[in-house]
Amino acid sequence: MADGRHDVIHRQFFDGSEQEGALDGWTQRYVQMGPGQYLGEVRRLCLGGIKVTRESINVATEQRTSPPVGRSVFVQSLRHNAGFRMNAEAIAPESSCFVAGGEEYHAAMPEGCDIVFVEYDAPSDAKSSPWPVSTVNAGAEAAAFASWLLSLLMAFPEVGGDTLEMASLVPGMITDRLSYLRDLATRGLRQRTSASQTDWAVFRLVRDHLDGAGSDPLSVADVCRRIDLPEPVVRQAFINTVGRGPGSWMRDQRLNGARRDLLNQQDRASVSEVAVRWGFWHLGRFSRYYADLFGELPSQTATRSGSVS
Repeated sequence: MADGRHDVIHRQFFDGSEQEGALDGWTQRYVQMGPGQYLGEVRRLCLGGIKVTRESINVATEQRTSPPVGRSVFVQSLRHNAGFRMNAEAIAPESSCFVAGGEEYHAAMPEGCDIVFVEYDAPSDAKSSPWPVSTVNAGAEAAAFASWLLSLLMAFPEVGGDTLEMASLVPGMITDRLSYLRDLATRGLRQRTSASQTDWAVFRLVRDHLDGAGSDPLSVADVCRRIDLPEPVVRQAFINTVGRGPGSWMRDQRLNGARRDLLNQQDRASVSEVAVRWGFWHLGRFSRYYADLFGELPSQTATRSGSVS
C-alpha cells in the first residue's frame, strides 16, 4: 500500500458459527466435526489489497467457504504432520494450494488446524487453470514463505507503531513470491485421475439433497435411493471428502444446526423443542450426542446464551 497504512485484527472464538464470520467479504459456514469445546483464533494483517491471515481451530471442522469474487487465495498448512482436503482433493502437509474467489469450496480440516493464507487480487491469467484447486508441491520453499508470513503477522502491531516504510514495501514482496509459487502450481498441473472429482461430485449431490430436505432425519439408505447411487459409492465418497461415513456426518450436521438455534438469542424455543426440530426424538440421547461433540450439555449452551426463557 503506497501510504504504508495497515490494519491488524486479532480475535478468539468459542464456536464455529462465530469464527465463520471473521473474514470480511467471505461467505462461510463452519461445522464442528470433532469432539471437545471449540477454541479458534484469527490474526489478520491487511495491507491494502493484500490480506495475510493465520487461522487455528482446536477441533476438526468442515468448512464451506467462498472467497470474494476477483480474488485469489494461497493456503499453506503450518502443521507438518497433518494435511487437509479441499473439494475431496488431499493437500499433503508439505504442499500448498491456490483457490479462486467466487467459487465455493469444501474444506475438511483436521483437529489442531493451523493454516496461513494470503488473499490478493487475482492475476489476469487466473482463469487459465481448469482446476479450481491448484496444488503447489514446493516443499521447503513454500514452508519458508509461510514462516516469513508468520513473522509479518507478528511484526505489525495491532495499534500504532513505526511501520510505514515496511507496510509500503511488503505487498510487492508478497505478490512477487505468490507469482513465483503460482507459476509452479500451473507448470505442475497434471492430467489428474477423475477420482477426487467424482468423490466431490457424489458428496455434493448428497449434501445438496440434504440441504433441500431441511432438518428431516433421513437414513443413508433413504438418501441413496433418492439419488439413485449405491451405498458403498456414497460411503467411499464421504470418507475421501470428509474422512467419515455419511451417517455420522448427517447426525453431526443436525447437532450443529441445533447448537446454532440454542446460541440464537432471538430463538426462545426450549431444548426439547430444538431437539425435535432437528429430528432428535429422544431427549436423553440427543443430550448425550450433543455433549460428546461439543463438550457441554445443550441446557448449558442455552443457559449461557440466554436463548431459552
